[in-house]
Amino acid sequence: MESSAAAGDTKVASETCDDQKQHEQSVPGRSYVPWSGVEVEALRLGVQRHGVGAWQIILRDPDFEVLTCRSGIQLKDKWRNLVKFKHLSKEETEFMSCRIS
Repeated sequence: MESSAAAGDTKVASETCDDQKQHEQSVPGRSYVPWSGVEVEALRLGVQRHGVGAWQIILRDPDFEVLTCRSGIQLKDKWRNLVKFKHLSKEETEFMSCRIS
């Protein structure tokens, strides 16, 4: 997965909210829109920059506009699942424990 963060720019591009809504409508009876890799990467970078629990701040950050279709609760839930199912690197886990304590 490639992100522009390596170039020093944390702005992440992805599909628009309209594309996500269209996907949501294309699957009858389903209101869940799967997270893209770009969204997960933006969430990770947002937590790195603003810390765990700063979900509304991450949503308002223009560098993470890819997350504007998500709610703060969705960010919290996705982060919780990344932690719970160990989808984080050792560095991210250590960083998270430093920010909490």
